Amino acid sequence: MEVEVIDFDSVSPTEDSFLLMCYAYMRGGFPIFLGVNWKEDGESKYHALALVGYNISEEKLIVDSEHLSLLGNRIQKLYIHDDNIGPFSRYKIHNDNPILLNCEDRVDEDGNLIEINPFFMVIPIYHKIRYPFS
Repeated sequence: MEVEVIDFDSVSPTEDSFLLMCYAYMRGGFPIFLGVNWKEDGESKYHALALVGYNISEEKLIVDSEHLSLLGNRIQKLYIHDDNIGPFSRYKIHNDNPILLNCEDRVDEDGNLIEINPFFMVIPIYHKIRYPFS
């Protein structure tokens, strides 16, 4: 297996491109490892998560002339194996740029949802696949 690494500092994906990458690779049967960070108690925390699934909205997208109406854009939630929480943790996607995630099981001392910032993806790919998704 070859490894494709997508560093969000250099790529700066929008919510649409992030969701399309997640959909394309998971639909193709490739696991995705996501590096994330967040602020807790005034310090930065770093963690790696494994994406294992997604939830697609039944609603049709209303798109303008600048955007394509693709199925991956309808992802509402990602299901993630987070070893601090457990398998199939539901993470909601919000904000367009930067992309932020939150999970109902990850809250701060005041009970507020912690905003989680994905900053890289690692995807093991069969070595004969010559072109990355992007």
